[in-house]
Amino acid sequence: MRRDIVLVSTAEWHHPFWTNKQHTALALARQGCRILYVDSLGLRKPSANSRDLFRIGRRLLRGLRLPEQVHEGIWVCSPLVIPAARWGLIQRCNKLILRLYLYICQFYLRFKSPMLWTYNPLALRLVNSRNYSKLIYHCVDDIAAQPGMDSPQIIVWERLLCESADIVFVTSKNLLDARIEWNPATYYYPNVIDLSYFNSVVQGKAVDPPSSLARIPGPRLLFVGAISSYKVNFDLLRDLAVLRPQWSIVLIGAIGEGDPQTDIRLLADLSNVYYLGPKAYSDLLSYMVCCDIGLLPCRLNQYTSNMFPMKFLEYLASGLPVVSTVLPSLSEYRSFYDECKSASDFVDAIERILTGKTIFDHRAVHDLLISHTYESRTVKMLKKIDGVHEG
Repeated sequence: MRRDIVLVSTAEWHHPFWTNKQHTALALARQGCRILYVDSLGLRKPSANSRDLFRIGRRLLRGLRLPEQVHEGIWVCSPLVIPAARWGLIQRCNKLILRLYLYICQFYLRFKSPMLWTYNPLALRLVNSRNYSKLIYHCVDDIAAQPGMDSPQIIVWERLLCESADIVFVTSKNLLDARIEWNPATYYYPNVIDLSYFNSVVQGKAVDPPSSLARIPGPRLLFVGAISSYKVNFDLLRDLAVLRPQWSIVLIGAIGEGDPQTDIRLLADLSNVYYLGPKAYSDLLSYMVCCDIGLLPCRLNQYTSNMFPMKFLEYLASGLPVVSTVLPSLSEYRSFYDECKSASDFVDAIERILTGKTIFDHRAVHDLLISHTYESRTVKMLKKIDGVHEG
């Protein structure tokens, strides 16, 4: 049975750092679905920094085009809407523009009875869900807890979305506990991994490290992700770097992604902290397999308490032991990583790993990873959707 799906994302398809949304679209396409991937509609009010201005300019260019086919079964569109609109007139204009644009795109692609699959908690404010055969809400983060968001509005509309959805999927137990009160058809499917890609890279682990990494002495402790103050505990990283100056802390990612006010000057004077900048997904694993330990030095707050870090499984798949702060979403995976509450805990855990006192159980990790793939999760989700339909 062919499924046509309008997937309303909170991330742009062409963004170099892929998230759940792009990977899920690919996995759905591999199951025979046709996807109209709708780029982020702008939940956060843009700032005047160069990154946001570049995105605005790119959106203006793409917003005048018909959907672009980027993969077999996947087309991407970038509607022209005003981000984070709060005035009633602008919201009504956004709604009219988006609905008309999506109608044109679906007509162009000859979609029939499409489902609406959304990551955007404000979807009902912009899209008429009655025009779709099913409404699916895939909740992967507590977006209202992110900096710069209109949290009161998001909370109200997200509850309406959950109550209206035919089915809700969540990626952490904390998200499940909150959303199931709004919709009993809420199901927990944790984050997963593109295992085929990781296997292809890890098999070539003997290759030389990238030049920017080769100059960094070992042992190399790696953090990959958004280097943002609401996610990363910079105080913990600084303490770790000071306590063990012979260790190299390698940071890969964009500074201030999702939080333009991020300030990393706390780490600037540390000679053993290396910032390598963002890397494309296709290049990232050559860095990961040439490091020694994967770090998750997460700040503890409302956002991270609901977050299942995608890098947890990716570290494991690249052969890296993982050391992390205490995250509720990882509680059921405690046998696969070292859980720490302080910088001194991090030091102890890392020393046990580096001296061989903590053993990396490759067989157990392999068994975990093969049960946590995008393919397996997508099949389960589609079966769950079909079960709702049949019921």
